[in-house]
Amino acid sequence: IRLFAPRADSVRVFLYDGTIGPERASHAMQRDADGVWEVALDGDLHGTWYDFGVYGPDGPGSRFTNQTGRR
Repeated sequence: IRLFAPRADSVRVFLYDGTIGPERASHAMQRDADGVWEVALDGDLHGTWYDFGVYGPDGPGSRFTNQTGRR
C-alpha cells in the first residue's frame, strides 16, 4: 500500500471488515526520500476496507486533522 504525503510526519493505514465498525488492524507506514509512504501486508486483502491517518505539522499548506481512523 502506498500513499504520497510529502509533508506528513507519520502515516498509518487502518483496515476494516466493513464500512462501519472498529478497525481490525492498523499499521505504521515508512516514508521514502520522495515523500511516498509504504507498507507491505501479507494475506488476501480482497474485500478489506481501509483509510489512512496522516499526521503532520500545522502551517500554511498543511491540513492535518490527526484523526485516529476509528469510526
